[in-house]
Amino acid sequence: MISRKACDMPPFIVMEILERAQAMEREGKDIIHLEIGMPDFETPQAVKDAGCAVPPTGF
Repeated sequence: MISRKACDMPPFIVMEILERAQAMEREGKDIIHLEIGMPDFETPQAVKDAGCAVPPTGF
């Protein structure tokens, strides 16, 4: 049995995108999936540096 709280949770937007992509594939469209998964490349150094430069927000 799934709790009421779990049933009331909105779906993750990424899952909605995945479902739309899968529907497009069923229609015969060629889809490159970028909506989920782990990247197979290193994060660019400029992105890492920018993330470290952001001041803490208290989270």
